[in-house]
Amino acid sequence: MTTTTTMNVPFGATLREDDKICREREGRARQAQTIARLLEALADPTRLEILRLLHREPQCSLAVEELVDLVGGKEQPTISHHLRRLLKVGLVRCALKKGQWRYYVTEQAAVVAACMAPLDYIGLAQTT
Repeated sequence: MTTTTTMNVPFGATLREDDKICREREGRARQAQTIARLLEALADPTRLEILRLLHREPQCSLAVEELVDLVGGKEQPTISHHLRRLLKVGLVRCALKKGQWRYYVTEQAAVVAACMAPLDYIGLAQTT
């Protein structure tokens, strides 16, 4: 049994145009997935607080243990989990390793880009 896939392409499109349309759709789908992962990373109050605290100290980095004290009410494994989520999407980075201690900083340009990406994607970003 063979399965055929049909695609919605404009009537009269050539094969080359059809390929281009498919690539554009695939690109938009990948872009939407990336934006969704960024929004998921930002959609947690603890992660937002971590970003705020790290940004508040632009010349310094903070270790997990310092973040535990500053965030309050969260244990070290929880803070580490949230930092891993932020690291995975590139919103923070490990600036320094000293033995078992890791010091983290925000990737400020990445945070700004993550906030602008959904607006850009849906066409609401202002251009100057």
